[in-house]
Amino acid sequence: MKIDWDNFTPLNSLLGGVLIGGSTSIYLLTSGRIAGISGLFDAATNVLGDKKPKDLSLKTAFTAGISLVGALAVLTGMFQPVSSNESAFTLLLGGLMVGAGSKLQHGCTSGHGVCGLSRKSPKSLVLVCSFMATGALTAGLVRPSLPVVPAASEAVVSAALPASVANNAIPSLSILGLVYAYYHSASNIAVPFVGTLCGVLFGIGLILGGMADPGKVVGFLDFTNEWDPSLMFVMGGAVATAILPFHLTQRKMTQSASKNEKSKVFLFPDEKFSQLKYLAPKSWSEHKEKTKSLVGSVLFGTGWALTGMCPGPGIVLGGAGSAAALLYLPAVLAGQKIIGTLFS
Repeated sequence: MKIDWDNFTPLNSLLGGVLIGGSTSIYLLTSGRIAGISGLFDAATNVLGDKKPKDLSLKTAFTAGISLVGALAVLTGMFQPVSSNESAFTLLLGGLMVGAGSKLQHGCTSGHGVCGLSRKSPKSLVLVCSFMATGALTAGLVRPSLPVVPAASEAVVSAALPASVANNAIPSLSILGLVYAYYHSASNIAVPFVGTLCGVLFGIGLILGGMADPGKVVGFLDFTNEWDPSLMFVMGGAVATAILPFHLTQRKMTQSASKNEKSKVFLFPDEKFSQLKYLAPKSWSEHKEKTKSLVGSVLFGTGWALTGMCPGPGIVLGGAGSAAALLYLPAVLAGQKIIGTLFS
């Protein structure tokens, strides 16, 4: 195995990881929530649903912030999405797998990767290793046999939608999402503000770290050619930044549980640390749905390697007007909803 020195970007990737870790830390310390992007995306698309979680404004603002970073980066010339040579079928299939897999395993590269490892969860460690291994096998063995179709996604999208609609669809929906978030949380404007701030930081981190370049992601997963280890620095920087805030929050949660004290969380002061049990490390041996989670991790890893996108980068690229993301994101959502319906 040789290192792809030409595309190796350790400093940018490390800085991107620090921003991602900072985003998840602010989100945790202000709201008591875990910044799992697949879950945020699933919740944010439920604006018109019957059952809305009380933190929907927070999650919608976070998701919109990620998307609008992509749009603003393109407008300012700081970022330009790379044209995808994936077929529409590959993008749709991979998106379905990512959506279904993240729903089954209850997390993705952010929820289990950054936040799971930062909260020292053995369950998350097992699932991260599983979808990383699956992604590497898919990138090395399956992707090379896929047909190369230059500008395939662009051709499909341009045939279905005018360019002005395709380029502005996701940013327009994101702006509407922000309007919804700020309107419905007018009594506590800190909720959507922090959501937006965290989403913006997270989106900048994804672009700076290289996660918004599907080719770079595949270059990291594929060990059979010249290997680009840059994304190790993204994860390392993110976990190194977030591990202390998670540790302090877990310690406060443990100390407060027996006293039944109210949390010092700013956005949701009525919650108690004793109610935030999902922040505690999750044991793999005591996990009751091992098979379902492992199936989810395999589906997620396969879809991630096929498309080069997980939910967060897909949202950034959607905001940037990427045709590939316009095919990928609806497929991710469909995969989540299908699994949600089957296992509800």
